[in-house]
Amino acid sequence: MASMLKTRFPFFVLLAMTLSVLAGICLPVNGVDLHAQTAASDAAETGKNSEGTEFWICFQRNYRDFDVDRDNNPIKRTDELELNLFLTAKQNALVAIEIDGIAYNREVNVRAGTVVNVAVDSAAQLRGSDEIERLGVHITSDVPIAVYGLNRRFQTTDTYLALPVNVLGTEYMAMCYDKLSSELISQVALIATEDNTVVTITPSTATAGGHPEGEPHKVLLQEGDVYQFNAAYDRRTRSDLTGTLIQADKKIAVFSGHNCAHVPAGTRACNLLVEQLPPMHSWGRHFFLGTLANRSTSTWRVLASEPNTTVFEDQKKIAVLNAGEFYEKRNFSENTQIKADKPVMVAEFAQGFQNGDSIGDPMMIIVSPSQQFRDSYLIATPVDGSWQHYLNIVMPGEGTSSLRINGRNIPQREFQRFGRSSYFIGQFQIPLGTHLIEADVPFGLYSYGFGLQRDAWDAYGNMGGQNFGVVENLPDSLAPAVEGLPAGDSLQVLIRDERPFDRGLQKVDIVSARNLSVELPGVESGAPLLEAGVTAIKANVFGRAVMRAVDLAGNVADFSICYRYDPVEGKYSFVVQDGATADCSPEKLRYWGAYANLSFNAWTADFGGTGEISTPGRFGDASGMGGVIGGLVGMQLTPKLGATARLSIDTYGGELLAPDSLTTLTPPPDRRVVQEAGVLTLDNAWLSLGLSGEYYLTDRFYFTAGVQTSFALGSGVTLKRRILTPSGLVYSESNENEFIQYEDGLGSIAPIRLALTGGVGMTYPIVPRIKAFVELRRTAFLTDVVDDADWGQSQTNINFGARVQF
Repeated sequence: MASMLKTRFPFFVLLAMTLSVLAGICLPVNGVDLHAQTAASDAAETGKNSEGTEFWICFQRNYRDFDVDRDNNPIKRTDELELNLFLTAKQNALVAIEIDGIAYNREVNVRAGTVVNVAVDSAAQLRGSDEIERLGVHITSDVPIAVYGLNRRFQTTDTYLALPVNVLGTEYMAMCYDKLSSELISQVALIATEDNTVVTITPSTATAGGHPEGEPHKVLLQEGDVYQFNAAYDRRTRSDLTGTLIQADKKIAVFSGHNCAHVPAGTRACNLLVEQLPPMHSWGRHFFLGTLANRSTSTWRVLASEPNTTVFEDQKKIAVLNAGEFYEKRNFSENTQIKADKPVMVAEFAQGFQNGDSIGDPMMIIVSPSQQFRDSYLIATPVDGSWQHYLNIVMPGEGTSSLRINGRNIPQREFQRFGRSSYFIGQFQIPLGTHLIEADVPFGLYSYGFGLQRDAWDAYGNMGGQNFGVVENLPDSLAPAVEGLPAGDSLQVLIRDERPFDRGLQKVDIVSARNLSVELPGVESGAPLLEAGVTAIKANVFGRAVMRAVDLAGNVADFSICYRYDPVEGKYSFVVQDGATADCSPEKLRYWGAYANLSFNAWTADFGGTGEISTPGRFGDASGMGGVIGGLVGMQLTPKLGATARLSIDTYGGELLAPDSLTTLTPPPDRRVVQEAGVLTLDNAWLSLGLSGEYYLTDRFYFTAGVQTSFALGSGVTLKRRILTPSGLVYSESNENEFIQYEDGLGSIAPIRLALTGGVGMTYPIVPRIKAFVELRRTAFLTDVVDDADWGQSQTNINFGARVQF
């Protein structure tokens, strides 16, 4: 065993229509997102990806066939070796599999949307070093398929995503790991896809077959030949083939890793590491490494293909590498962005279970560069049994709402921001089987899993796929992007140049500053990110700064940082805008609201008749309650001044009383004195439209004054005769002390009335952007209720409602 035993509702219609019109006047114009970027990867060669119709693969040595004693003598046969292919397709496929060296031939049918597991004879495992074996596995299909290889012994497992022949290249570099013992050591295998293929190998360390470090040697291969070589064991060195250069005159497939490695070195237990390598022409400069589910730490390596390659971890320069050199971070526990100024290859390694979390064991994943992201992946989980399978998905923030896994939309809340970048990462557990992952933007994906129960302390991982076009020479034509993040009384400004074909920042300058202090660190040429800090020198006083960012391709971004009053929050705040001449004037706070209206009506009257009605007495002053509902829209023009339009429906309560000046006597024998009166009430409602200004004492208290026009929605009145004295006397007509004398429309009702309004108000925040409010308002009407009599009115209103601010 490779590992020791190892211990996750009609007035209201009118009201709504009017308010809609008013609101439309006040609605803001949708802004253009000046930071939106065209997906540069559209320019990439997307016809080449990890699905294809022809593959050449192999199975490298997994651990060893026999456990050995301290003297390296075989003592017992190790656990049974399992070699498997996992095949999946979007449509029905007929697949042929051949291994010439062991006379293996098989045809399988793959039903669309399923995964088929094909067992391969263990004799297909490569066992030699620095020798040619006829063990190339040739896979052909009548339609494009995805292929995964599984190489497994008990508790030593890894998988790889096979790459079709049409994406292969002629130049590669190996990614491996440090020695563990003389037998457990780094290894590389290469397969010819055509006859008479000449391969030149320049090892980064001596090989077990006697080829010295740095000295090229050639190998002649025929189609299907596999040439595997191991590092020579040396106690004084890592004995690591990472960086080994492999060049051929025809397309070849290359696999590398380790037959059982500790990761990091000295952390138990060991596990097989294997990936099929992408050709160097498909390497990239920008990578996102996510943490692994349930694991505390991981390890990563970045390998350079050209001299003087500068490498950044997030915004920090960490290394300058020559061709074939690598940088390793043994332990990382946070999502990490890797950026280089020249093409590199990046691998992420799970660690041995003894790193402290007691989960899984080592495995290796070649991480796809953002330049090669795709918008669709067909993957299969290539291990069955007691396993938990996961996906790590990295994508630009604007694309997270479009992700679909097997047709199911994934909520945006499942993603978190990838550090300080504009990208986001989601981590998803998936079941065994075939999965189609799609989005509206290119994204990156890799899959992995950890064993449970009998399969505990085991692991696998592989890239989920990518494009394989030549992308290095595509231009960087996008200027740096800027984002501001409030941080208390200051602002963090993030200046990014991290999209797929961005080459990094060159410099950032302060063009001007007024009442703002800008803390601007130095720029490491090529860095994908720079963080600047901005504070106001004098609080609650307008400030502005202009900055300029230039990237290595000469693209320029000018932007303004404004420190201005925010009427929504009721305080000064920062905002970042594109351009050196951006408008920094305060935002216009807009709001709409609704309220209930309770009114006290005071009537002043001196008339005995109007329109169709008359009474012996004269109507005098009266009062009464009324009111219904209203709505408003408004805008705060300055920190102290605002304007509001209101629309309301009101009823006017109260009775106007006109006592008769003459009295009568009741019939004998009582002969009581009788006094009657006319009683007038209004039966109609009024639609009022008002415009008012508001002066804000504070963000919660304000004065209001304005004008109002009221429109009669009817002319109905009721005139009654009522016995005032004596009490208890009733009319024979109604058997009550009053009867209706007139109930109909009144032709003298003024159709339009003008008024002046004024009052005070107070708001109180309920939730962000919604405030409750109460107002005490006085309305003085300038015109009478009727056109032919002295009938005046004033109102005191109490309004209760809520405002929505935007």
